Amino acid sequence: KRLRVRGIKAVGMALNLKAAGWNIAAAAKTLKTRSRKAAKRQREARRGASFAMLGTMTRRIVHLAEKNRAALADALVVHLNAVH
Repeated sequence: KRLRVRGIKAVGMALNLKAAGWNIAAAAKTLKTRSRKAAKRQREARRGASFAMLGTMTRRIVHLAEKNRAALADALVVHLNAVH
């Protein structure tokens, strides 16, 4: 019987699947679906990592702004007390 695949990798995979008793067409479809799902998860993870990094940076910026605002408020109080 002839294999309906081309290329050394595809032939090797087909022979392994055949030896394991898998239906080659069904196995190929399953592997394709799994690889698509894995690629989708990777894309979502990358996107999520970007937002997580942005969130971390935003928290740090807000913290610095709060510290700066508190320092400016203290300086203003000291200045106003010195003037009056």
